Amino acid sequence: MAEGRSEYSAAVTSTKAEVSAVPVRILGIVLLNNAAAATYLQMFFQPASGVTVGTTAPDHVIPMPTSGGIALSFPDGWFLGGSGLTLASTTTRTGSTTATTDVSLIMG
Repeated sequence: MAEGRSEYSAAVTSTKAEVSAVPVRILGIVLLNNAAAATYLQMFFQPASGVTVGTTAPDHVIPMPTSGGIALSFPDGWFLGGSGLTLASTTTRTGSTTATTDVSLIMG
């Protein structure tokens, strides 16, 4: 991996997962939903300490189809405003009922 880049890879649930406590730039993202129902990856552009899943409005939501996946590449980077990155996976766009999404990020 090139200098200055970092990776994050985990199965994300409704338990908030802090990826970074500082602003980040995403170069690539791969998401996988193995469930028999749609899931929603909620993205909060702040550290986990400022997030209450189901109460704090997500800054961005990526819907995942049933038993589906997605791969996105951002050659120039997707700079996330705010003060960090926290993720949660739920059964609705802004809810707190747990779902699981496999998440792999490359940041730089």
